[in-house]
Amino acid sequence: RGKKGRFKLFVKNTGTVATPEITVCSKVRSKLVRKSGCVKLGPVAPGATSVASFRISVLRKARKGKKVKVTFRASGAGMETQFGHARVKVK
Repeated sequence: RGKKGRFKLFVKNTGTVATPEITVCSKVRSKLVRKSGCVKLGPVAPGATSVASFRISVLRKARKGKKVKVTFRASGAGMETQFGHARVKVK
């Protein structure tokens, strides 16, 4: 409670063409956590991996043991939108 955490997302281009720009956004549906919004990654070459980093802050009023789901979305021109998620447990 009252602490900050960090997520690192690894975005890999599995295609045969470089992507011009990828946007990765995080979304939390809870009033117990504050989070950062979107991160823009530059061009990603075929087979290359790029890293997006997000910070979240758990509010002090959060109860111990509560779990919060964080959803991530990666999108860009010429690519299919991809989704992922992680769970944060309040300690």
